[in-house]
Amino acid sequence: MSDKEPLITHIYTADPSANVFNDTLYIYPSHDIPTDIQDNDNGDQYAMDDYHVFSMPSIPGPVTDHGVVLSKDSVPWVSKQLWAPDACTKNGKYYLYFPARDHDGIFRIGVAEGDKPEGPFTAAKEPIKGSYSIDPCSFVDEDGEAYLYFGGIWGGQLQCWGNQHEKFEREKYDTMEPSEGPALGPRVAKLSEDMHSLATPVHEIEILDEAGEKIKAADHDRRFFEAAWIHKYKGKYYLSYSTGDTHYLCYAIGDKPMGPFTYGGRILEPVVGWTTHHSIVEFKGKWWLFYHDSSLSGGKNHLRCVKVREIFYDDEGKIKIEPLAVVMLMQFSRKFAGEVDAANGLSEARAEDRVMRTASIFLAENAERRSEGESGEPWITVKPDWGVIDAGLRASAVMVWSGLAVSEVRR
Repeated sequence: MSDKEPLITHIYTADPSANVFNDTLYIYPSHDIPTDIQDNDNGDQYAMDDYHVFSMPSIPGPVTDHGVVLSKDSVPWVSKQLWAPDACTKNGKYYLYFPARDHDGIFRIGVAEGDKPEGPFTAAKEPIKGSYSIDPCSFVDEDGEAYLYFGGIWGGQLQCWGNQHEKFEREKYDTMEPSEGPALGPRVAKLSEDMHSLATPVHEIEILDEAGEKIKAADHDRRFFEAAWIHKYKGKYYLSYSTGDTHYLCYAIGDKPMGPFTYGGRILEPVVGWTTHHSIVEFKGKWWLFYHDSSLSGGKNHLRCVKVREIFYDDEGKIKIEPLAVVMLMQFSRKFAGEVDAANGLSEARAEDRVMRTASIFLAENAERRSEGESGEPWITVKPDWGVIDAGLRASAVMVWSGLAVSEVRR
């Protein structure tokens, strides 16, 4: 995966929640600030105390900073740490959901209301009753029902609530998460019509493996850690999330907004910095992954920057970070990499050329079998744009056009 440039460089930003309102893309991130607090599992180094909103008319395009729209000092119940927020709209109003520690040090979820997507927002005087932990994600379905997803282990305190939703058990904090049995799942509840309270009891979401069993707590490559995000594609609900200490973004697919969801795979490999947090949104006919890393600060975990890249879906609805044709080429090249070893008497360059030629023929034949992609654009184009594909196959090139490709080898 090629690196992307930060969208915002004049301040540090993280945990981007991207939403489209009025044909404009809005980003609701955390606002990282410098601190002398040392990194720890409690997350004290993430000492954010306000929120900015940003907007973009297109991708790529200029980014507008609409300034501070909500601050810690304007919310009576908050003591510190305005972490990852999200926003949605309903009934002509805009709602900003945010986590913060109350005056007892317990994370709760708050809501603030505004008349415009860029704010400003006025927060309710108390947190949402029955809410807890971090990383709210608000989702308004096509039928008008609204949902609030939330939760995060370790510093996010989800382990202190376990599988119940009524009592904060402080003694469970030091264990950080279960060591055996099923992993803890993110939480969800329906929102009330006024979007200020929970309309149903909190529900723990099940993330299942390919056998239909709950993902295990010991499976750190796939279990939920934090950063739940919901989007909908072709009638299916996609729950994506961070695995925390293994630093992956993963996703699961379900038929209902409250689950269960079946594990689908990884979206993003580890980035620069400890945390990984994201959102997925459709904008102007394409799908986009917003995420962060710590490249702008030279790798400081608590000083991050927001980035964006396009994502794709294959015929089975699996998420890919490369166009389908490029994925096919790379996979086929790897499959036939044994030809390099079998090419006795050939130089390394000639052996690699042989592998790429085999892959190129396969891709061209496949393109002929499927003359059009889902977008309606032809796979084979009259005027291709040459681009080098770095798949460990030096001196090879692929013709790429509109995210789909056919190829041949240049000598």
